[in-house]
Amino acid sequence: MKIDYDRSLSKINARAENVRVFREITGLESIPEDREYWTLCNKQSESDYSEINQMVTAGMIQKCQFHGVDRDGRYIRKNRRLHPTAHWYVGEWLEIIANNTFNPSFVYLDTWSFADYWIATDLVTATMNRSPSKTVIFVNVMLNDPRSSRRFNKDLLLKYIVQSIPAKR
Repeated sequence: MKIDYDRSLSKINARAENVRVFREITGLESIPEDREYWTLCNKQSESDYSEINQMVTAGMIQKCQFHGVDRDGRYIRKNRRLHPTAHWYVGEWLEIIANNTFNPSFVYLDTWSFADYWIATDLVTATMNRSPSKTVIFVNVMLNDPRSSRRFNKDLLLKYIVQSIPAKR
């Protein structure tokens, strides 16, 4: 199932809501100049509603603060041509954040992971553990399987995260 993220009203609205919540909880209008916006990026067109352009237009970032990760090299090559001042990475999220400078203020993990699977937990906990303090992390996971009637336990993700984060001493 391919989604055109530039035209998907639910994706556009979700990103706008993320910006609103980021501003509300941090009191900041934009990401500090020395920090970054990290995301699972997919393709980023020149459309006003591509994620990168939506964040720039909202005044959250400058393009050089955008860090996009995707495992599809074709998307990354095209993104580099269209938005050369942004940062683009081909590979798996966990490997990329482990092997590169990672200094986010705002992370958007818009995943295809199911809420009650350990993959989602691993993505979230690894991201939390690598992020500097005062980083806001938004996570989008699937609560149902679009190919079946299976529904996932939304509470398990939070339970797994709590179990996976080491207690502070």
